[in-house]
Amino acid sequence: MQIANEKIITKRKTLSIIYSPPLSEIVEQTNIHSDNTYAEQLLKTLGMLNGEGGTEDAGIDVVKNYWTSLGINLDGLYMTDGCGLSRSNGITTLIQATILQKISQQKWYSYFLKSLPVAGKSGSMSSLCKGTLAEDNLQAKTGYINRARGYAGYVKTKSGKLLCFSLLANNYTCTPAEMKKRLERILVAMAEIQ
Repeated sequence: MQIANEKIITKRKTLSIIYSPPLSEIVEQTNIHSDNTYAEQLLKTLGMLNGEGGTEDAGIDVVKNYWTSLGINLDGLYMTDGCGLSRSNGITTLIQATILQKISQQKWYSYFLKSLPVAGKSGSMSSLCKGTLAEDNLQAKTGYINRARGYAGYVKTKSGKLLCFSLLANNYTCTPAEMKKRLERILVAMAEIQ
C-alpha cells in the first residue's frame, strides 16, 4: 500500500535485534509452568518450519509424522491442539509411555528430562510425593481438566531401573483431590519397586 504523494524509503536501518532463548529453555518453561500459550506456539512453529504453514493442523501433522518415523503406532491418538485442553484430544497410556521410552533413547533426552517437573520440588509436581522415594526422583508432566487427570514421565525404582510411565484417570466418580491422592500412591509405589 502506498499513500499518495508519499516518498517510499527503500533503505532500512536495523533498530534492534532480539535473540530467542534456546529451544531447550522454551520447552523447560513450557513444561515446568504448564504454559499452554507456549505449547500452542511451539506446535504452530513446527507447522510453519516443517509443514504446510503455521497452523495447528500443520503442526499436528509434523508431530504425528515424527513419532511414526520412530516406529510408534499412533492408533488411539487424537490431537486437536498443542496444549491438551481440547475435549477432542485423546491418547492411550501405551502411546504416551512408548513416546517417553523413545525420548529416553534420543541425544536430546537430558534437555527434555530437565523440562519435567520434579516430585516434591518443582512445578505442578511440587506438592506431590514429599517424604517418599519418589521425591526428587520422579519427574512427570501433569495434566488436569474436569474429570480427567494424568501423569506421564520417568522414575528410578529402588532397584535402580528407569521406568517410563503414563497414568490417566478419566470420568472418575470421586473428587479431583481424592483422585490426585490415589494416583500419588501409584507414583510412590513405582519408586519403591525392588
